[in-house]
Amino acid sequence: MKLGQYRFLNDTHISVQNKNDEMQHVVHHEFIHRYLSGASTFGVLLIMMEKTSLIDDQRKWLFDELLDISSKMQEQTATFIEYFWILKNYGKEVFNNKIKDLKLFNKKYHNYFNFIYQYVKKEDITEDYVEDIIGKIKAIGIISLNIKIDELPFNTWKNKKDMQRFFSSSENNLKYNPNLRFEILIKSVFSDNHKNVEKLAIVLAGLNENNILEVCKSVIKKLYSDSAVIGVIMKRISGFQVTELLNEDNDMFARLSAFPSFSDLKEEYKTETRSLPQVLKELELNKDSFLYFVHLLGGLEGVTLLQYIPLTKYEDITSPYSLVDIIPIIKSVTNPIVFAQWKLYRALKNDILTSIKGRKIYIFMENSFLSSLNFIAEEFSSSKYIIIPEQEYDIVAICNSNHIVIQMVLKDLNSDIKNQLTNRDIHPANFIETTQFNYQEIKNITKAIFIRCNWAINNKSFGFK
Repeated sequence: MKLGQYRFLNDTHISVQNKNDEMQHVVHHEFIHRYLSGASTFGVLLIMMEKTSLIDDQRKWLFDELLDISSKMQEQTATFIEYFWILKNYGKEVFNNKIKDLKLFNKKYHNYFNFIYQYVKKEDITEDYVEDIIGKIKAIGIISLNIKIDELPFNTWKNKKDMQRFFSSSENNLKYNPNLRFEILIKSVFSDNHKNVEKLAIVLAGLNENNILEVCKSVIKKLYSDSAVIGVIMKRISGFQVTELLNEDNDMFARLSAFPSFSDLKEEYKTETRSLPQVLKELELNKDSFLYFVHLLGGLEGVTLLQYIPLTKYEDITSPYSLVDIIPIIKSVTNPIVFAQWKLYRALKNDILTSIKGRKIYIFMENSFLSSLNFIAEEFSSSKYIIIPEQEYDIVAICNSNHIVIQMVLKDLNSDIKNQLTNRDIHPANFIETTQFNYQEIKNITKAIFIRCNWAINNKSFGFK
């Protein structure tokens, strides 16, 4: 079972089946991957390539190779900070026991941890020392990844062997390979051995000092210059922001940027494409189902898809439709209506409010609570919310008139959620106001989409664990 994973998105995915005493430090482990990726040219390029791969996967092999030459140092950094976070928050005894368990049950990750720990361990470890070391390791991780990536001769590499020939040069390896850069930096900072002085100079010569976003955009433009959809690609990456990813690394930020995933579900999932009339007929025949308007990806707004989702089985039907027909489509069915994410909902909100009065409309957020906050604050200020506990996750539902946001969160984050929503003039519903929410319908919709999201996540393997 995967404990968690970072997949070059705005969020981290955390297994809902982690034990209570594991959840917090797993959250921090995955958050470090996110933090390092968003603060470096190497990480941002991989994020942009992941976004691009949805519409043009010609460089998939290159993505895999770049992932490979950064994965070791990513895991070393995240594992070390994860266990030093345990030391900071739970004390030396718990820390020592966790390290023993790690060595016994996961030698690979114990080796990742110990590569750094061998240089920094000492008998008297104070809280200030722990904080100082965590800060230094994060900085080293970023320097290792923040290379002059625009200097790499990407367009001369036609395959893996071309890339390997380039990195067979010791100097190229030191300047551009994050795994090796990290090793040299750790040894140089924490060891009295001065053998690495010349290597360190090459490592530092490869450090990027220009704007991360602009550097990575220029690389993407070159990498996909021959793509038939280069305009769409550049549009997809144009809105990427580094600032959000560089927020203060604190407990709240890490928890609220996690999305519940990796449930051990055995259900078979199938989907097929049919015509719009066939989908609408299925909805009419099966009232125990809902109509799901699929999220419009940046740069792909012209592709409009809807989905028939039954609650009692996992056999979905997808159909294309014309955006101008969306109001008549909604009017033609009595099933619950659910929008994936905010983009399509926001574009059509005024038409829905004027044409479909009194109808419940759901917006299901397929990302973390933190990633949803801007939309929630802009569209649902002065609203009321409830938190519905489920066995593996909690559901935050926010109601403004008959429009309801559904947000999955990790369990037991009520205090964090309340603080964030109160600051945005969104408050807990009182007893009478809770009648605006159909608890069972919200739970059914959430479970159905969670199962489908979980299936998709478990069938996509790349990313840092």
